[in-house]
Parts: sequence; structure tokens; C-alpha cells
Amino acid sequence: MDSRDLTSEQARIVCDRLIPCVQLLHKWQRRMRQVGFPNGDALLLATDNAYESAAELTTRLHQLTDKTEIVFPPKPDRRRRGRNV
Repeated sequence: MDSRDLTSEQARIVCDRLIPCVQLLHKWQRRMRQVGFPNGDALLLATDNAYESAAELTTRLHQLTDKTEIVFPPKPDRRRRGRNV
């Protein structure tokens, strides 16, 4: 089984369940920056990576709800170095 085997309904259910997690991760990112976490902090970097991954997963699942295939360009690997935001 792979992503092509998911029904639109299955993709929608998973996507709908992930959205609150993505929103929470985004809230944590904003709050961590507001209170002054340094950009290279391990917890902030982990939160950034988790948010980016969860947001991409949600987007891909959403695309499966209408079976539209969109090819994403490769993203730069940010996991090995700090982000300058």
C-alpha cells in the first residue's frame, strides 16, 4: 500500500486530525520566539522541524482529498544547521 491507495475520505480524515497539531506547533514557535529562545536552541529547532514536517504532511494529505497530483520542489535540508529567522 502507498499514498495512491488512500481514498479521498481517508486522506481527509487524517488531514483534519493533523490540523490542530500543526496549529499548536505554530503557536509554540511564535511563543518560543516571543520569549527569546535563541535561533540555535535545540528545542526551537526541533519545533521548527516538526512544524515544517507536519505542515507538509497536511498539505500532501489535503491534495489527496481531490486526488490532484502536485509535485513539490525539494526543500533545503535545515535539520543540520540552525535557522536564521
